[in-house]
Amino acid sequence: MLTLAPDSLHPAPDESFGSYVWRLATASGTTPRGVLRFGKILNTQNATLPTLLTRTMHVLLSPDQQWAFAHAFRLNPVQVSRLLLHQYAGTVFSAQALDRPRFASLHQALLQEWVQLNEMRYCPACLAETGVWQLPWHLAFTVACTKHAVLLNHLCPTCRQPACGGAVTSYARSTLDRIPQMTVCQNSDPQRDQARCGGELSVAPTHAIARAGPLMGAQETLNALLKGEAAALDAAGYTAPAFFHDLRQLCQLLIAAGQPSGPLGPLPEGVALAFQAHAAARDERQTWLHSHAHRLTSDGLLDRHLRVPAPADPRIVAAVLPLAMTVLLSSSRYGRRTLLHEILLAAPFWTAAAATLHWSAAF
Repeated sequence: MLTLAPDSLHPAPDESFGSYVWRLATASGTTPRGVLRFGKILNTQNATLPTLLTRTMHVLLSPDQQWAFAHAFRLNPVQVSRLLLHQYAGTVFSAQALDRPRFASLHQALLQEWVQLNEMRYCPACLAETGVWQLPWHLAFTVACTKHAVLLNHLCPTCRQPACGGAVTSYARSTLDRIPQMTVCQNSDPQRDQARCGGELSVAPTHAIARAGPLMGAQETLNALLKGEAAALDAAGYTAPAFFHDLRQLCQLLIAAGQPSGPLGPLPEGVALAFQAHAAARDERQTWLHSHAHRLTSDGLLDRHLRVPAPADPRIVAAVLPLAMTVLLSSSRYGRRTLLHEILLAAPFWTAAAATLHWSAAF
């Protein structure tokens, strides 16, 4: 019979499962592994194995695991399910992406759907206020904090590596077996034999964005869609799965074609600089595409070349997200295709490429 935790915490709005586990561990002075054992997620058979379970528990848990964890910490299973990325399956990403027997294939499938398992973006101001790591920070479309009007960060200011903190996203046993600090980078420091980096993420520099600007508007609309508010999609004739499929594809096309959100006004300074730095790699990739155009159009390599994981730097997606949202939320299919054609006039190769991609029926 399960024993109830004496001092259970309630999950914060939009909190990720890993963040909640870490907060429980911090509050009780124990380790994440101890919390997972108490919650019956890990047991004597699997507690020492960095297997598929320990790597994907923030994605999905079985109904029995959700019930056991909920009972242990005085929650209900619905509260536990809201901590998991699984809630976005079938809308933000394909449910088929979860049908993978091994972590490597699951990880790659979700990366293709613009879901990041091993890394998270973060808002330093949010961490400073609450210490909570939010579930949408796993999604490549989440590029800005609408509360603080800043771009999300993705690197630790100390080790300059993708930030690892506040979630079961670092799978070294030393991370699961030490009392966590919610706002401290958990990356291993090679200079100190696996000791944590220790960089304070809550004071990392940020790039401010205009509250009335197109990027903020695009992020607010996306946040509403993630919460199930479908008014914008209904007006455009989209379902959520079709919209997010086309949004991934269109953002990648605009990045490859070098068409940021310029027509909607100047980009925020931090976004513009990052997109310019990204242009060198993009142009090298574009040269390869041009030299292989005869192959790409005949055997479908173009489609596979564009369907790649999102750029690690959220500022790259931020550069094209407002324009992509404007195109997709146009009132008609004709309006969407006309607007995209006008945007790509300066990049004729990509105009032809757009016609070969597999868009949803709404596009």
